[in-house]
Amino acid sequence: MIYFIHAPILNKIKIGYSKELAPLQRLEQLQVGSPEILKILGCIDGNIKDERHYQSEFRRFHSHLEWYNGDCLNQCIHIIKLNFHYMDSLPYSVLCKMGKHMSVFDFLTYKRSIK
Repeated sequence: MIYFIHAPILNKIKIGYSKELAPLQRLEQLQVGSPEILKILGCIDGNIKDERHYQSEFRRFHSHLEWYNGDCLNQCIHIIKLNFHYMDSLPYSVLCKMGKHMSVFDFLTYKRSIK
């Protein structure tokens, strides 16, 4: 799964790949070393090749390592919106756990989709 993690104060976005359900664990790992509260913008289905594709697509926004300047926020949200159906395949209990780490956009969009 490809995840997009946002550091809103620093205005940085991390684009990474992780095995299914591991983005929450990755978020917790990143949070330990972060001076601010990080949020999951969203997760989409994908593999390591897809991660490299998105990182290449956003190379003009590259900051360092797998972090990108927040100027690509709208493009990231667009990609998440286009691929949001993936969230419907996750168990409700997992989504509830993710809810506290998800952006308001993701959580509200998911809540609307299950009504």
